[in-house]
Amino acid sequence: MLKNFIITLAMIGTLWSTPISFVFHGEVLSSTRGSVAHAEILPPVSTKSTVVPTNAPTEDDFTDDLDCTIWNGADGIMDCIAMIGYGMFYVPTSWVLIAAGGVFDALLAFSLSPTLLNQGYVKTTWGAIRDMANLVFILILLWIALATILNIGGIQLKQAVANVIIIALLINFSYFFTRVIIDASNVVAFEFYSAAAAGTSRGNHVKNVTEYRVSEAITNGIAPQKLLSKQVFDEWKKKSDSGNGILFFIFLLGGIINLFAAYVLFYAGFLMLGRVIAFVFLIIASPLAFIAYALPKGGSFTSSWWNQLLNQAMVAPVFLFFLYIIIKLAGATATFF
Repeated sequence: MLKNFIITLAMIGTLWSTPISFVFHGEVLSSTRGSVAHAEILPPVSTKSTVVPTNAPTEDDFTDDLDCTIWNGADGIMDCIAMIGYGMFYVPTSWVLIAAGGVFDALLAFSLSPTLLNQGYVKTTWGAIRDMANLVFILILLWIALATILNIGGIQLKQAVANVIIIALLINFSYFFTRVIIDASNVVAFEFYSAAAAGTSRGNHVKNVTEYRVSEAITNGIAPQKLLSKQVFDEWKKKSDSGNGILFFIFLLGGIINLFAAYVLFYAGFLMLGRVIAFVFLIIASPLAFIAYALPKGGSFTSSWWNQLLNQAMVAPVFLFFLYIIIKLAGATATFF
């Protein structure tokens, strides 16, 4: 799973290295040319959206010169094509990106909350598994006693009893030990979580954890309003023979980038959700992991359980640490793009 988060971080880094990012906000597009009115199109990103950067240009910055009329000849056709690109590609994908940002923020906050792990059914199920492990522990003690009396198996009584007693203690305190590792992981992760979202707005509390707008920090770091300003668009239009028709390709590319960004946020969010679910099963299975160590060929299960626990515990702190670094680097270098 840690490998999946590294891949996700690489994709987030790719978003920052992209020369154009299209996440704008503004009022509903409504302007007129002569007697023909432009169709009203919802803004791609509302000002209250999770992933909205501040001071982004409005749609009118890019559509004031558009005249989607048949009376304007070829230029009017190109303007209509540009409007189609905006309405069909850019607007829908922008709302998908908004949804992805909200899902990512909510699942990230939820993954750092202990609420799910504190549910009664988790400890109840763990208790049932622990009782089963204790039964196996009693059977192991009986086997050691019989083997010692009958002098079979070459068992060293003192060493065997000491090992079994240690394992029995670990079984009965496995919930506590597992939660210590998980909670320590979440405490460290929360520090990077709050640091990465510094300066952004806060959402509602998600299961007793403040939902910081990390997706907003990502977008602010990219600073898309600087990457595609009215001045930049005018320069592109001067160098292009297609005039306003270039807007179609800009909005098409913007839609592709929006979908890629949404995919990254959805992917990262559901990986964080999977981390919490994995913790539930790891807690429940913790007594089996310790009792397996005392059984022949059971060490592989114990080793696998430890690897999964440590892997899942490291995921959030490592992911949020590098995300914090990426956000800070992006913010520091935004003026150079």
